Amino acid sequence: KVPLPGPKDKELQSIIDARDEVLARYQPVFSREHIPNLTQEEFSSFLYFDNNKHWTGLYRHVGKLTAAMKALRHALKILLEESRPIDQRFSELVGSSMVKGLGKALATAILLVAYPDRYGVWNNASEAALKQLGI
Repeated sequence: KVPLPGPKDKELQSIIDARDEVLARYQPVFSREHIPNLTQEEFSSFLYFDNNKHWTGLYRHVGKLTAAMKALRHALKILLEESRPIDQRFSELVGSSMVKGLGKALATAILLVAYPDRYGVWNNASEAALKQLGI
């Protein structure tokens, strides 16, 4: 017998089903062309699970992240610059604490939304799973 889907299965399916909606809403927001015009409201909205449909903890640093929008836009411009190697961009951005609150989980969530065919999310959950698998 195949077990009936449980609450966790339904939750996972709703996250999967929301993928296209989230990409349609936030890919334009995180396009390099839009970053100079990125508003505090656009960025803040992404941080909440009700909108991003995938990550629950991103909102924790919303105040720090949006306190200096000019610095945040500059950091996002660096993050999304595909002509440079990702390790350089990531080190420059996350390693230097250029913007308080912009860590690996948020940076990789933005990269995933901007370029879903190129990046994955690196957060505590994905890191723990990779370690468990010995990867």
